[in-house]
Amino acid sequence: MKLVHWKTQQITGKEKVEYFFDPSLVLIPTTKTPRTPKRGSDSGSSSQTIAHKHLFSPCTIVKRGEECTLTKTSDGTLYKLTSDKLIQLTQQDRLGLEDVLHLPNITEPSLLHTLRVRYNRDEIYTNAGPILISINPYKTILKLNSSIYSESNMISYRKNKSSAPHLFGIANRAYNALTTKDRNQAIIISGESGAGKTEATKIIMQYLAKTSHGAGHAGSETNRLEEQVLASNPLLESFGNARTLRNDNSSRFGKFIQIKFQDGHISGASIQNYLLEKTRIVHQIEGERNYHIFYQLLSDEALCAELGLDNAEGFQYLSKRFVKSKRDEKGLCETKECLDNIGLYEEEQRIIFQIVAGVLHLGNIQFTPGGEGEDGDEVADIVEEASKKSLATACKLLGLEESAVSKAILTKILSVGGKTITKSQNVVQANDKRDALAKMVYSSLFLWLVSRINTTIHHAHSPEELLSPSSAKSFDFEEPEIMKSIGVLDIYGFEQFDVNGFEQLLINYANEKLQRHFNKHLFEVEQELYAQEGVDWTYITFNDNRPCLELIEGGGGSIGILGTLDDAWGGMGSGNEKDVKFVSHLHQLFGGSQETSGSVMKKKKGSDGKHPNFQMPKFSNDKDFIVVHYAGEVSVCQDDVFVINTTCQEAYL
Repeated sequence: MKLVHWKTQQITGKEKVEYFFDPSLVLIPTTKTPRTPKRGSDSGSSSQTIAHKHLFSPCTIVKRGEECTLTKTSDGTLYKLTSDKLIQLTQQDRLGLEDVLHLPNITEPSLLHTLRVRYNRDEIYTNAGPILISINPYKTILKLNSSIYSESNMISYRKNKSSAPHLFGIANRAYNALTTKDRNQAIIISGESGAGKTEATKIIMQYLAKTSHGAGHAGSETNRLEEQVLASNPLLESFGNARTLRNDNSSRFGKFIQIKFQDGHISGASIQNYLLEKTRIVHQIEGERNYHIFYQLLSDEALCAELGLDNAEGFQYLSKRFVKSKRDEKGLCETKECLDNIGLYEEEQRIIFQIVAGVLHLGNIQFTPGGEGEDGDEVADIVEEASKKSLATACKLLGLEESAVSKAILTKILSVGGKTITKSQNVVQANDKRDALAKMVYSSLFLWLVSRINTTIHHAHSPEELLSPSSAKSFDFEEPEIMKSIGVLDIYGFEQFDVNGFEQLLINYANEKLQRHFNKHLFEVEQELYAQEGVDWTYITFNDNRPCLELIEGGGGSIGILGTLDDAWGGMGSGNEKDVKFVSHLHQLFGGSQETSGSVMKKKKGSDGKHPNFQMPKFSNDKDFIVVHYAGEVSVCQDDVFVINTTCQEAYL
């Protein structure tokens, strides 16, 4: 504490007066530094301001003028800023308090600076009242030569000997509330992709398992159940996680894990999954990978020989430049061990690996124009012997008839006026049907694995039940009232890529719902309670995201994006025609292309007929639109990644 205070003093003994540096106020930097646009300027001034290396860092005033103020940052860089809009640092701002609610003035600069100070001290957790803010350090953090997630640290939180901000503190608070107040608990883990949500989920589950284990004299079946609950994490990661540009182990699905307790120890669990990213199965952007399990299989030479995976570089569904790694070899061993733990032994594991390999072989089936159909359209045919071999191998591994699969891909059956018509497919349509089959097979396997995990971890099994799953108790979500639970939600973070499709729209929609839940319980409910109890307080304004939710899901008498998608995809027409129709309707409804009737809709829109959370591209594009989410603007593109061949409800349920 003395050291921090000493740093804020000048040689004269007077306390140095410091301010938060605001890049948006910069006029002209007097030294060679990255130019920051003036406030109100075009072309990404906001994003450049946020990315500025001195954002809200301490600075001192060198000279005040009538029109500008000369400031100096900690590294000696001089900037000219507009007038006197700088906010002064307080002593508490400099300390990096454990709870930002204890700051005398809670502002964006003071919050971000507090997080920066703590992060530089390897204190990655900070409280905001009942909320824990976590910053991913991308490294192992040690305290007194021990991991901050060590068993001894767990014990210190369990015995209430430590109160520093930590995931253990959140888990311990939930466990105490469950056991002492006899109320179900829920922990929501939210953040952008790569923020560390999956790791946080595992740490919380490890703490609950350890705490439950020490709560009493649980039997061996209960101890094994705790092991099985923890073992479900790496298994789901193998089949549901992938390497992205931001994260080497990114969850490409959401999950809600409900851990059930009885007499203080774990008595069962269940997992609900959401939004598996099916597009990744057949396509990945440059620098990213498919799901881990594909590469794990390819790391085992014996499996490759058995499943026909010898030419690892030749699979179209895998990112280019495939390189075998020790991590994948280790991952396969862990996957097999987890499959053992949930009662899936050698024969069933072999079937699972066959299905995964079958998906890879499906991707190598190529098509070529094979002449004209009866209506004069170009039709597809399977090209080359190599593709026919891939089809045969895929069907063998998946247990399908080769002729039936070929017919299903190359033709389409239509019912018109009570008559059945068989229509040949062109190359584009055949490719789409092949990819749709691959996505359906893999996603069905993933759902089956989740179901099998649920059957295993639903209650404590005896060894005999594990050896014979058919004799185990039937899976049922109905629980006795004496059982209480702690739910842990780990779902996609907000996503904003160069190309954003239907999956990104749904992922960001889910994040909007979580943000709305947060706003409602942290601001609206609390402030209503203050008003009812006559507490003297000042109303807190917050960024209400209800208009964005209504734009997506509809409400208040208006149709939303999802409802418009259903309408556009009804009736006749090609996929491309329906895409154009869909976006055209959006531009008309929300982009101000035409006057929309209805008092409710006019109230939500501006005077120009535009919805505040909807934008049209600057350059005319009949397949793109922009949604303004609470976390940023996202341009949604339908080209290749947005096309769906079913109703909207079927697609996202």
